[in-house]
Amino acid sequence: MVWVWLNKIKSRDYRRNKKWYLNSQPFLDLYKATVTSTGEFVESEPFSKELNTKMHESNVTFTKDLKTVYFSRDNYINNKTKKDDDGWILIQLFKAQVNEDGEWENIEMLPFNGDEFDTGHPTINSKETKLYVTSNRPGGLGLTDIW
Repeated sequence: MVWVWLNKIKSRDYRRNKKWYLNSQPFLDLYKATVTSTGEFVESEPFSKELNTKMHESNVTFTKDLKTVYFSRDNYINNKTKKDDDGWILIQLFKAQVNEDGEWENIEMLPFNGDEFDTGHPTINSKETKLYVTSNRPGGLGLTDIW
């Protein structure tokens, strides 16, 4: 059995039916599924009750041992959202570790996030020495750059 990690719009029977005001679509959550020999995703289920919140979660990358995950989430901590000066809830990067029971813990926002810019779409290089992200932080060359 091969497991993959993917984004999926929440189904109506999972926790809530809240919709995002900008597109009237359900919030995104992290899901996992089995990939069949034909490339079809089956047996999908929520990835983690610890990581999924009532806000958007998406874009993950794992260490090779699958013990650490980096993921994008709306700026939402301790059941509270944080907005920028224009009133937007921005994307931030988080990190979590899996314990011996297979549960995700030590969920933390990474220190290079900022309340006035987005940071998301994490990717780890093959040697696991660098974490690449996208961000519209000051000092970039375009609207969103790879850092």
